Amino acid sequence: MVAFTLRGPRYNVVLGFAKMTEGKIRLEKRGHERAELQTKAAKAKKTMDKFQAEKLSVREISAADHILMPDFLYHAIFVPPTALRPPMEITYRPEIYVYINGYGKLGDTGAVAEYGGRAVGMVWARLVHAYGHLDDETPELAISVLPEYRGMGIGTKLMTKLLDLLAMAGYKRISLSVNKDNPAVRFYHRHGYETICEKEDDYIMIKEIAVGSRQQPL
Repeated sequence: MVAFTLRGPRYNVVLGFAKMTEGKIRLEKRGHERAELQTKAAKAKKTMDKFQAEKLSVREISAADHILMPDFLYHAIFVPPTALRPPMEITYRPEIYVYINGYGKLGDTGAVAEYGGRAVGMVWARLVHAYGHLDDETPELAISVLPEYRGMGIGTKLMTKLLDLLAMAGYKRISLSVNKDNPAVRFYHRHGYETICEKEDDYIMIKEIAVGSRQQPL
């Protein structure tokens, strides 16, 4: 093979055009490849969503679920990313344990999300004097999804189910307390919760409930 170098303005233009054309071809190829990957990813997500929906079920809390509540209460505790997670024993502090202590009394309302036969999320509301207490007629919310199952829409399904149960029970609103730095603040806003009180670290939020009406999934 003979190697040589083309010199002169004309050849530089020709070579530059060739390089531009080659680059355009590479970009178009990459664009097609990217589009194909996005299409495949979208199909895979649709398949996974259907698979997840088939494996996920949400039902009302039963007496057999009460034993699981300390674990879900623990995972409901917000811990900033830079902080160490506290030990499980923290759930038994009176100001935290009140959320589940003696659960099953008249008025206690909740739901469980099961994925593949395993309880992976839980939501409940009860009349307690806790962080988000408003009055003696407004139950306070607690919601928890196991870390490895977050981002799958389970929280939304749990919230929808709980609000349906509360509406049927005749409750007019629900309250909650959430740390200002907790990403869940956006989740609550999406579900119609409004801030009525701002404390140093927390928001107290409420949501009005249309008695007897069913909630529309987001």
